[in-house]
Amino acid sequence: MQTPESTPKSAQKKLTLRIGVPDGNVRVDGCIYCGNKDALTDEHTIPKGLWGQYVLQKGSCLECAKLTSKLELAVLRNGLGRAREYLGAGTRHSKKRGIWTGKTRLENESGDQIEMPIKAIGQFALFPYFSYLPRALTNETKGQKHRKFDIQVISLNKTQDPVASGFWGPSFQINSKTWARFMAKVAYGEYIRAVDSTFRSERLSSFVLHGKGDGCRFVGSRRDGPKVLYMHNIAFSAFARENGKFAVVVYVRLLTFIGSPSYLVYLGDIDCEGDLPKGLHQVKNWSAKANVWPNYPSDWPLADFP
Repeated sequence: MQTPESTPKSAQKKLTLRIGVPDGNVRVDGCIYCGNKDALTDEHTIPKGLWGQYVLQKGSCLECAKLTSKLELAVLRNGLGRAREYLGAGTRHSKKRGIWTGKTRLENESGDQIEMPIKAIGQFALFPYFSYLPRALTNETKGQKHRKFDIQVISLNKTQDPVASGFWGPSFQINSKTWARFMAKVAYGEYIRAVDSTFRSERLSSFVLHGKGDGCRFVGSRRDGPKVLYMHNIAFSAFARENGKFAVVVYVRLLTFIGSPSYLVYLGDIDCEGDLPKGLHQVKNWSAKANVWPNYPSDWPLADFP
């Protein structure tokens, strides 16, 4: 990955990022969504289009893989499409579909169109975020309304060619539930890969695959995380409940180095402390107003990006 081309090539530096997730593939030999044991394929927990490296080997059946691939594509194209091209993310369909051209088509009020190099005009990433915690943690009922989701716009460069004045680029359709399902998918897969390869949740799987259920039950977030030298940050915790059960949650920050939002995903409850995976971080004194967010790694600050 290269820094933005707002400076001469001789002054540019290569940005080397820590991955920020545990290493390694895990073999599960069964679809984590429907339980099918036939026609299995590897399941990327973080998409390759976001520099995901690790998989659940034989972790998804072909039918479920079609659904999750469609879900990933909706997120990677809408909101993150221009950012991924600008940052040089990989794509399996670049030649076939002509996505990564290095140029952006702009249009003005008169309908005139021009093409500009993508690094000659301002580029940004769009992240929907949800200013609340998952309902499953706060015991809210479905009838209680949250504020509407918002969008964090993250600038990726400080370049603007004067030729582009009066023109604008393509619009993006942002669906909040699609993003919530995507974040739930990443969290679910990473928990199975890094913490407990036997964990399964039928309810969460139904939400990821088909959008069934209330997205507010599973996903919350906060905006404006610190910019640090990590590609992604994934962390795991179990919150103690008054009834003796533990709520399992996953913290997800994708593209951490640009200052992206933090997402908190509820996976499900575990009946007692003795059933918790060994080494899983426990939070026993917490409230909905405090003690729910981790301290993300900040030992490698990146205050100058973009």
